[in-house]
Amino acid sequence: MNPMRFCFIVIALLLCASTARAGRLEDGIAALLSGNNQDAMIYLQPLATKGDVHAQVAMGILHEKKMGDFGGALKWYTRAGDQGDPVAAWLAGTLYDNGKFCGHPPYNMGAALKPDMNEAAKWFRKAADGGFPAAQASLATMYVEGYGDLKPDKAEADFWYSLAIASNAYADLSVYGFAPGSVDIAHIKELATESRADVEPALSPAQLAEVQKRVKEWKPTAPAAPK
Repeated sequence: MNPMRFCFIVIALLLCASTARAGRLEDGIAALLSGNNQDAMIYLQPLATKGDVHAQVAMGILHEKKMGDFGGALKWYTRAGDQGDPVAAWLAGTLYDNGKFCGHPPYNMGAALKPDMNEAAKWFRKAADGGFPAAQASLATMYVEGYGDLKPDKAEADFWYSLAIASNAYADLSVYGFAPGSVDIAHIKELATESRADVEPALSPAQLAEVQKRVKEWKPTAPAAPK
């Protein structure tokens, strides 16, 4: 076979596979949003098992929001977070922050679940380093008073609030399976602006200048975020 023709065939097959994957993801998310948990599982689980981060997050949302299975949700969030997805890492952090996860499956539905601030901070930092503004605001809040092993550090809080406010990334989270308006990034940035205004009076001019310098030089560790 002509090598050039072979290359064209390979490219065509890859494009078909990509289109099919996108279709299954869209069908799975549509089923998730409509409350059809069974179909959502059928479409999303094979993609998630193969490592698709969007499907993994959607599977996490399915387990957390629709099934009340916080362990299952954490499994999928951390799998995607370990691949470098900031949204998934933030969701893992929120489970630990809110105390919805305790120990390992099986779960006692309705039992008190103990928060873990150190795990929350670990996942929030991973997501914040990746450029997700909600995680940046969450991490900043942890620095205001000090949670877990984090010491109170208002300069560090100001830094993360400033990054969250300046970010234009992740305005559309529909590809992850979020219901419209369920994560309001604009509102999160408004709250970050208010919180930063409370923090900055405690900082010296030198500290403020250093924060501004760090914000200008900062780069996300994750791939470019969808906008």
